[in-house]
This record gives sequence, C-alpha cells and structure tokens, in this order.
Amino acid sequence: MTALSYLDLPAPDRDAVLSAAAAAYWELSRPEQGDGLAVAVRPSPPPGMTRMRPQAFLNIRGHEALSSAVTELLAWPMPSRGWAPGLPVHAIGGLGRRAVLIQDLVAAESFARVYPADTARADSDIIVRATWGLGENLAKECEPADVFVFDTGLRLLSRQVAVKERMVTLAAGGVTEVAVLNGMRLRPCLSNALSRRLARRLQAAQRLLGQSVRLGMAVIGDEISTVSCRPS
Repeated sequence: MTALSYLDLPAPDRDAVLSAAAAAYWELSRPEQGDGLAVAVRPSPPPGMTRMRPQAFLNIRGHEALSSAVTELLAWPMPSRGWAPGLPVHAIGGLGRRAVLIQDLVAAESFARVYPADTARADSDIIVRATWGLGENLAKECEPADVFVFDTGLRLLSRQVAVKERMVTLAAGGVTEVAVLNGMRLRPCLSNALSRRLARRLQAAQRLLGQSVRLGMAVIGDEISTVSCRPS
C-alpha cells in the first residue's frame, strides 16, 4: 500500500487502502485467531529522511486498531495539501511514495539493530546494538544497550554490556515499558555467537541489495527474525 499523502486521497481511495490492509490482516490470520491476531505495523521512512520516521505500532489486534495504525503512519509527519494547498510536494511526506508493512508480531526476548559503523566504506566494521524485549527504545541513541563490534571477518573487536534498566514488552492492546529484572540488568542479552550471526546476516543483506543497510532483528532463544531493513 502506498500513498504520497494519505490525507489527500479521495474517500474511496482511503477506503481502498484500509480494505487492502484488512485483506493483509486476514491473510496472516489463522482460523482460530479470527480478529485476535497480533501484528506489527511498520512505516517506511519518508524519502530522503532515513533517520526520521514514526514509531512502529506493535501488538495491533483487530480491524479498528489496524485501520487507526495504518492511517496514522500514512498521514505522518506533515499536514495534507488539503489543509495547506500552497505546500510543495516534498513538504507533505517526501518526494516519493509512503508505505506501511503489516507483519506477524514477534514477541522478542531481545532485539538488536545491526548496521555498518561507516556507510562510506565497504570494509566497515559492524555494530550490533541490543537490548531486552521488543527493542522500541533502541530508536533512542542514548538508550543503554549492549554493543558488539565485529570486523568484516566477523572477529569480535569489542563488547560492552550496559546496565539495562527498562525494556518494552507486550501489554493488553499494545506495548508498555517495564523495569528489567535485577538479575538481567547486567547480563548480556545476546551471546557472542548469536551477535556474530546477526552481523553475518547484515553482510548477506548488503551483498544482496548492493548497498549499506540497517537491520532490525528480533531474537527468541536461538531463532532470529529480521523485521526491518532500511538504507543506512
């Protein structure tokens, strides 16, 4: 689903977008889940603004909540042309199309953002920044997180384990931030071997796409799910 500015679409087109979102929701559902399927609704960054984006909506259940999430993400961040007709195209959401991704929710035990240290270098070291829970707080660069640094040969150069006092976890109707248990605050949320697997996955993604990217990866036990991939 794409739209330059969702709020500028005629009502039938807005309805078509929400109908497409509903169809995607049902396609992911299993019969026993019905309207209770939990999904993540993730935004594309505005074109040309890869570091500026709204937060994803997690643990979305049912069509009403899904419609609200899709509407908010497609309408973000600028006012519509209807409100301010004189605005140039780039002022209402970017120079290209906006998109949202509807995907199965992964109830992650830990979450990592993985990216090259220097996007201008093909031989850049790789940074794995990880925390407990769903990882939504990792969007804040100042948020305490464990940091693993690998060279291109996937040799571990350094590891810093942070005091992780807060984590984002599932709650009724969405997510909430809670205190990390005392025994987990100074524990690394990833093993060296698991963080190396994340770094290797970044290398594979960059080879496939031919450019530097940033991956978001959810971890449950030894299982890794890549949930986002953005240009660096």
